[in-house]
Amino acid sequence: MWSVPAFESVGLSKSWSYLFTTYGYEDNASGSRNASSYPLSYVYSGIYYWATGRLYNQAVYSYYWSSTIYNSFYSYRLGMNGSHLFKVDTFNKRFGITLRCVATHSATATMNWSTVF
Repeated sequence: MWSVPAFESVGLSKSWSYLFTTYGYEDNASGSRNASSYPLSYVYSGIYYWATGRLYNQAVYSYYWSSTIYNSFYSYRLGMNGSHLFKVDTFNKRFGITLRCVATHSATATMNWSTVF
């Protein structure tokens, strides 16, 4: 089953960290380089800034929405850069960042799309 990773109260998405640790990637520069290679092929896509209509930080940062809402204006995002794999914080929903599903390791996982946006 595929789903958008949820933010967990411990600070990481279990399915996000499970994906990377399954491949043996650590939360460091080497792990980040490996995640951008085959077979995962994560791309440093940057962000779309709604106020200017421009893309920023391509090839530097890669952020992915989690399925967990913080409030009516913010949701949690998961991400990586050249040094880390497991960055988690809140982000304004007006920004355009990537939505990427991961395979879940639990047969009971479900996705409620009404909670994503």
